[in-house]
Amino acid sequence: MKPALYLFLIILVLNNASQAEYLSAFTGYHQGEHQYLKDISSQQGLMLGAQLDYRHWRHKEQGWFARGPVVTLQQAPNMLFMNGQFPLYQWNKHQGSWLEVSWGQQNLETQLTQAQIFMGNDGQPTSLTAGSTISSTRQFQRAQIYWYESTRFADALNIAGLSYSQELTPVMSEISNTNASVFDGTFSGSGAMVGRIKDKRGFNFQWRLNVASLESDFSNDITQHRSLSKGESSVYKFSLGLSWHYRYYLRPYWYLVPQLEYNISYIFQRQLQPLEVEHKSFVYRQVQSWISLRRYF
Repeated sequence: MKPALYLFLIILVLNNASQAEYLSAFTGYHQGEHQYLKDISSQQGLMLGAQLDYRHWRHKEQGWFARGPVVTLQQAPNMLFMNGQFPLYQWNKHQGSWLEVSWGQQNLETQLTQAQIFMGNDGQPTSLTAGSTISSTRQFQRAQIYWYESTRFADALNIAGLSYSQELTPVMSEISNTNASVFDGTFSGSGAMVGRIKDKRGFNFQWRLNVASLESDFSNDITQHRSLSKGESSVYKFSLGLSWHYRYYLRPYWYLVPQLEYNISYIFQRQLQPLEVEHKSFVYRQVQSWISLRRYF
């Protein structure tokens, strides 16, 4: 059974014992472009998912754990994404602090236009011939603590917080002490986040901006590039997510919600003229559109 179906069954069980704001199931289309190598890896296909939203359920007016969680699961061919948002402390009716945890994984296939040499953390170089297709995995995880203000969703900005993220993916770089060009890449570090959550009847626009300072690791156990130049092994990451949806009333407690989402991220070196470690900007783009059926309680 698919993970999305597992979550939907869990939602149905929880609903019998709780008072969730809403539960939903959705289906749509996912397309992603991963450009951390010279060649672009594309991914697309049908997406399924489910969401349980207790965000506005009030266990109590204020204090610790005064609201309910939000749990989301999305699944497409060679892609799985999970997100949980958990209440920490509610200062008053409309303002509180939250913890958000995200995890995603993608299986990528890239056809090489030029021959490359891959060097992993095992220290064994592997020749990759032009025209060959390589399979790899991109994994992303992030934890965020943020403030959220929910009064009628009126403000253009109503969430702000701090984050820590880690991304594992194959990358292409030039390192002065090796002739390899493709490595096991890791980016990890902290940053800040601002954005807007809006979900009312009718049209809604949401956005989220993340800016982070990250340390890069390109098979560093073998290449030791961080010893060559720590400054050239540091990067900035800029991520922007935009989302539009329309909450269409069907009948009491039932809504139909079409949604479009666009995400883009850039990773670029802090130093503009590197000597020991040099790589181009790494870009990831994602477009998703889906339609969900919500049941409110």
